[in-house]
Amino acid sequence: MAGSFSLELEDLLNPLPKFADPEDDHDETTKAKVVERFNEDEDEDAVGLSALELCHICILKQKCK
Repeated sequence: MAGSFSLELEDLLNPLPKFADPEDDHDETTKAKVVERFNEDEDEDAVGLSALELCHICILKQKCK
């Protein structure tokens, strides 16, 4: 009992903060998980044109005639 009291008193009197490294946490619920793999080969330009873009293209074609 005297040993635990002296350790507790020493902890209270120590002005230095206790640093805990968050990377030492081995809890699986707090780890980041990959849900979708990134594929560098995907062509981002393959997305179709929106209705607004198509409308503007039609108007510009008509003005150029």
